[in-house]
Amino acid sequence: MIGGKLSCVVAVLFGLANSAFAQIDHATTDSDSIRVVEDSLVRDGEWVLERWETFMGSSTDCRGGFSYQFKEDGQLTIRECIDSRTVTTPATWAIESDGVANLISLSDRAYEIVSVGEDTLVLRRQDEDSGKLVEELELVFLRD
Repeated sequence: MIGGKLSCVVAVLFGLANSAFAQIDHATTDSDSIRVVEDSLVRDGEWVLERWETFMGSSTDCRGGFSYQFKEDGQLTIRECIDSRTVTTPATWAIESDGVANLISLSDRAYEIVSVGEDTLVLRRQDEDSGKLVEELELVFLRD
């Protein structure tokens, strides 16, 4: 019985130590983590929110699709299918840290960067007043 309680206490202390380390590491490497995210976003290809479906033989007619292409200079190209036509809209993007999370601004909307993988990006936007989830974007990277 004592062994069970001891291992439980050790597990809790180990978990707390790891949490504290992670918070310290995050707080001291914000600029590094932002740089890693920026490098992940700016590549040859596009981040797809909605899979592109186009009509055979046409480069502008579509059934659906939505994607982002990030440039190093903070420029953003948004491509979306509207009324069966591909519409390209120029915009801007920037990443910053609020000390708790890394945030990305896409034009006039700010999202929390939930996770960034080699080929996946998850962004979340919450209502500032209520804190309720407003939108979650799960993007997949497609290489050119």
